[in-house]
This record gives sequence, structure tokens and C-alpha cells, in this order.
Amino acid sequence: MERITKAFLLTALLIGPFEAFAQSDSNATSVPSKKAKKKKKPAPSETKKPVTTTQSDTPTPSAEVAPPPAPLAAVDSAPATPSPSPQRLSMASSNALPSSTVELTPQPEHQGVLMIAPKAGLFKSTSALQAALYTGVELGLATPLLNQRLVVVFELDWVPPHYSGTIVDPRVPSGSGAFSLRESEWGFLLSAVYRFDNALPKLTPYIGLGPGLYYQRATLTAFNGVNIESETKLGFQLLGGADYRLGPGALFGEVRYHFSKVDFVGTGNVNVGGFLAFGVGYRLRFF
Repeated sequence: MERITKAFLLTALLIGPFEAFAQSDSNATSVPSKKAKKKKKPAPSETKKPVTTTQSDTPTPSAEVAPPPAPLAAVDSAPATPSPSPQRLSMASSNALPSSTVELTPQPEHQGVLMIAPKAGLFKSTSALQAALYTGVELGLATPLLNQRLVVVFELDWVPPHYSGTIVDPRVPSGSGAFSLRESEWGFLLSAVYRFDNALPKLTPYIGLGPGLYYQRATLTAFNGVNIESETKLGFQLLGGADYRLGPGALFGEVRYHFSKVDFVGTGNVNVGGFLAFGVGYRLRFF
């Protein structure tokens, strides 16, 4: 018994230091030192490598596979040209736009708004008065109405028709006698004339009408006596004609009809106005 006790004590003495040393060693490893608190730099071999993902045949719902990037455009080896100015860009863009086709109507040639025309023609009254030559002059002004085709015309003309014959009357001692009737007619006419400009090459027809103031003077000579009568009355005229461009102006021809009644002793109550069979003149345009 005594031997067992000694052996136990000896064993305790031998094992005790080793247990104390093991405990101190475990405490040293569990308590970090100040140097251990510093962050340890990872080794080069421990740096994270980029993870390369390969597109699998069956895509997972958790991650979308980005489409492959578009191929880079080929780099042109030619030297870079300077960018055009904004003005050039606007001009280039306007040139690049499709041009709309605009149909341009030819503008009529400007022929002036003021017209002057001397004229002459043949006058034949609807009464017994014989035919006579007439002369006149007109002044026209093209208005802005209807593209200057409506012209206001003032005209002054003069015609001297006449008539002569023999009077047979039993009350006359000789039984007959010669007589002569001379008419002098002045016409102050204001007409509205419509011109069909450019209706035909170089040819412009026109028509018109308007009122007139007629001064009539009749001189009757018979049986060695002279009787003079005069009066002024209103009337009207109708006209139509055409211009033909020739030189600086236009040669024209026209026909007209006048209506102007008189009531003289030598003529009676008749229409001494007449039908101008044909009148010609030359029309100039100014401004």
C-alpha cells in the first residue's frame, strides 16, 4: 500500500509539469498578439482570379447571359478630314433632301398700263347719210382688275357724214330744187374694254362697250337758204377688235356700232349713229 501511494505521487510529480506546459501553450495560441491583430496581406498566389463564365446550353434563371459585344469597326487608315461647318452641313442636308417639283407658270410680258392709239376708218350711218371717213384718238388705262386685262378707254372721234339730192315739190315754182345736208358729229366716249391677252401668238382680241356723249350739228342748204341745227345727246357704243404686235406697238382693226338719235328739221327723228365697217390704227403702250 505504501508502495502504491509512492508510485501515484511519483506519477503525479512527473505528469504535472507537462500538463502545465500544455495549458500555457494553448493559452498562448488562443490570445492573439498585437502583431497578430494586423491584417495579413494575401499572398500573390491567393489574389482572386477573374471568374470566366461560359455560356451553357441551358441558361439558369438566376443569371442572364449578356450578348456578345458588337465587333469593332475597322479603323480607317486614311487621314481624318476636318468636320464641315454648320453652314456647310445645312447646305448639304438641303441638297440631300428630295427636291419638290414646282410648276412655274410663265409670267405675261409687261406691256405697259398706258395706251395711246390714233385711228381712222369708214363710217356709215344707219340713216340716209352717205359713208364718210372718220378720225379719232383714244387713251386707255389698264386697271389691276383681271390681271390688267380690263382697260378703261376714253376716246374722241369726229365724222362728217353728208347727203345731197333733189327735192321735187309742186309747191316750188320751178317744181324741183337741189339740197345738201352736212352732218358734223363729235363723240366723247368712255368704254370698258376686256383684252384677251396672249390668246394667240402676237394676237390679242378685245371687246368693249360704254356710254357716249354725242354732239350733232346739221347744216341744210336748199333753195338758196341755209338752216343750221345742233344738239347734244347721250348714246352708247359696242366694239370689238384685235391687236397684232408689230414693232414697238400693235396694229389693230376693229368694228363699232354707235347709237345716237337726233331730231332735226332736215333729218327728222332718226339715228345718225352708225356702223363702222372697219377701223384701223396703231396702239402704243407705255409704263
